[in-house]
Amino acid sequence: MKKIKTGFLLLLLILLILPLATFRWEEDASSEIDNRVLTHNPFTAEPAELVQAGGIKAMGEQYLSDRLGWREQMIKTYTEINDRLFGELVHPIYAYGKSGYIYRKPEAQVTYGAFHAAFVDFVAGIAAECEARGIPFTFVLNPNKESVYPEYLPEGYCYDRAWAERLCEELRARGVSVVDNIVTLQAARADGEDVFNVKYDAGHWNHLGAYYGVNAILTAMQQQGADVRLNEKTDFVIREEQQTKLPTSEFPIDETVTVYELPEETDWLEKEIGEKVQFDQRYHTFYYRYNQELAGGRETVNGEPPAGVPRTLCFQGSYMNVYGHTFMENALPVYIGVHAYKNSLDYDYYLDTFAPDYVIFEVAEYAVAERYFPLLTP
Repeated sequence: MKKIKTGFLLLLLILLILPLATFRWEEDASSEIDNRVLTHNPFTAEPAELVQAGGIKAMGEQYLSDRLGWREQMIKTYTEINDRLFGELVHPIYAYGKSGYIYRKPEAQVTYGAFHAAFVDFVAGIAAECEARGIPFTFVLNPNKESVYPEYLPEGYCYDRAWAERLCEELRARGVSVVDNIVTLQAARADGEDVFNVKYDAGHWNHLGAYYGVNAILTAMQQQGADVRLNEKTDFVIREEQQTKLPTSEFPIDETVTVYELPEETDWLEKEIGEKVQFDQRYHTFYYRYNQELAGGRETVNGEPPAGVPRTLCFQGSYMNVYGHTFMENALPVYIGVHAYKNSLDYDYYLDTFAPDYVIFEVAEYAVAERYFPLLTP
């Protein structure tokens, strides 16, 4: 009996010590399962980070919780057990809805407030700077899945996007060209198109949603005088792909999704050009694609598109980073995609660096938040 107790205590001690022994100390460690950078050390954090986290105590607690060793393995195991035993999806970023639908985990209802007013000022400021430089500008708001498929939301949860509608209205009142793709995707869905998957990649539109959404952006560009073409489905290789787990998660699913691919890749110039450009260390996704066919067959010069070829700069979030870029590459001679989070605050720098002929600012509803665009914190 004594040996059993000793063995049990030893096992318990090991289970307590191992997470601390494998603590993640690296400064910019990221979590695949949360799809984010882990909380920084509160004692070395910037003042703005402390304010956003709710103070040093709250940030310290989150820091410890985030960085314990085996954290992701424990979350994955716990999630699978709950799904198999109780049919519940317990996950940091996903939640079950009705009829098997999966959504981003519901957050507190959003109401239009001081941050949104500051965001309107910010976007209107970019538009004004572009106008002063003679560059057409369009703001694009892409809807959450719950905006397009509200009837499958988890029981008891109702998503109100009145704040988003007001944000678009305020921007239009300031003379900004706005594309609210809720209209686009609702119309496509009404025509029988599935613009979001039931399960896979619950936080983004799918390839078909991106096809319609990007065409709405291109239409807005045409209305402002840009010589661009709309995508046609026949431009792409369309195939089906079986997905067995959710992105940034080991959570098992079984869903067939439709994939759109370019028949021939465009010229990828971002590696060489990106080495000369500054980005936020956390948000450094960058595209610089050259469609030689749309540029009249002209070849690059010293690794860059030749002079005179129209350039489109898109400050963008994950909707475009994951799927939307394919349709931008197909339709534009030069497509430059810069991750909007944090980087767009230095928009003057990117306007100077790339000298674009057209500028787009794209963001998803869930990303219109202080944590991605720190406009209120010093």
